[in-house]
Amino acid sequence: FPVTIPGGCAVEKLKDTEILRLNKLYRKVRDESRLDPLFLTTTREQTIVVTGLNESYFVEYFIALNPNLRFSSPEQTFFDYDKADGLFKPVKRPLLVERILTAVFRFAEAYGEERASEARQIEKFRNVLFAQKIVTRLEGRCFWDGLWNRADGLFIHVKNGVLEVCRETGELFHRKFSPSFNSIARIEIDYDPKATCPILQAELERRIPDPEQRELFLKAVGQILLGQNLATKILVIFGEANTGKSQIADLIVTIVGVRNCREIRLTETSGRFELGQYRSASLRKSFDCPANFLMNKNCDILKRLTGGDEVGIS
Repeated sequence: FPVTIPGGCAVEKLKDTEILRLNKLYRKVRDESRLDPLFLTTTREQTIVVTGLNESYFVEYFIALNPNLRFSSPEQTFFDYDKADGLFKPVKRPLLVERILTAVFRFAEAYGEERASEARQIEKFRNVLFAQKIVTRLEGRCFWDGLWNRADGLFIHVKNGVLEVCRETGELFHRKFSPSFNSIARIEIDYDPKATCPILQAELERRIPDPEQRELFLKAVGQILLGQNLATKILVIFGEANTGKSQIADLIVTIVGVRNCREIRLTETSGRFELGQYRSASLRKSFDCPANFLMNKNCDILKRLTGGDEVGIS
């Protein structure tokens, strides 16, 4: 039967297997951290009274429940891993507070199977202020300043897994999702090793008749799929009007995904926050540019972005 968390919503009562799992986790965290979850005192009547919850213990307990929780320094945001699609997703602080309150409630429910009298006293200390203190301490314990969508080797995160690319041969290996890929974006297309693209191949041959130019273009698109500018170059597509430049560019955006693209606005790059949106983008683009686009006074930022230089952002 569902039980109601005071101040919250109805949740299902814990099953026996979940009680065993949580109590095992409670003891594991206690033994490894050498911390007790509750502050206890004994009255003259030899009654055990709970005087508070140990913040340090519950920080470690919540991390044990959520081993992939990260606090990303540049975004000043918590991220947690979703095993369903292999992506790290931002977690708002109010939601994290609710998750902590629920975790403490579940802890008390499982703990009550072994120490009922103490477990019943936990509720009066389970409040928003306690959860907010845990969140603040998690910023330090879960601090992460790595790069999203980067890992050892080359990979492409697709809808049905991760394609690992061999640097020497270019061979693709279809891997399962894993937090080790540090992905926050993916291509929303299933990988099919048997699929062919005859229409696309024909259109590319028609619109880019020079085979060397066509191969160069495909290599550039491959880098966009990887999300890494290995050649440290800017791709410029130019030609006469009505030759399909925009259609090819739109096709790239469709494959990569609109959410993984950011618009380059050179007139705004001197601002404090404009560069911040480029950090996790697989493709930084600017379509239908004027002829003097690369003569803009802020154009030097493109060289820094493509050359692998560190760029300060807000």
